[in-house]
Amino acid sequence: MRTSRFRFLKLAAVAGGALLLAGFAFTHLHLKASVPAADSAVKNAPSQILLIFSAHPEAALSRVQLMGPDSSAVAMGKPAAGSDSLSLTIPITGKLADGRYTVRWRAAGRDGHPAAGDFAFTVGGSGGDNTSASAAVSRDHSAD
Repeated sequence: MRTSRFRFLKLAAVAGGALLLAGFAFTHLHLKASVPAADSAVKNAPSQILLIFSAHPEAALSRVQLMGPDSSAVAMGKPAAGSDSLSLTIPITGKLADGRYTVRWRAAGRDGHPAAGDFAFTVGGSGGDNTSASAAVSRDHSAD
């Protein structure tokens, strides 16, 4: 009887630990949407990049780089918490000419697990508005 009770407690502890670890895996952050949206075309150059994540990003642990059509870095401010706890805003301080831009981002959530990715958008031409967020088709390079 004691042996079966011990086995039950041992099995319960292992199962509980597995559930706890699975819960942590689901809290890792990944990019859900962005403004400008991934692979979008916008008429006017945006004044900021908005990144919307699946979990709370730590602004202090986040880095965002904007690469211009000629592959040079565009000047940007520091990432800051957005209007909700799941987003970051990054002001664009450099000038944007017409062309294709690549956003490279790296962020970490409260669990410290890093995630990274990139996506592109185009300025100029017959683009839409710059304000709507849509799902980011971002290459997510999250470390598992």
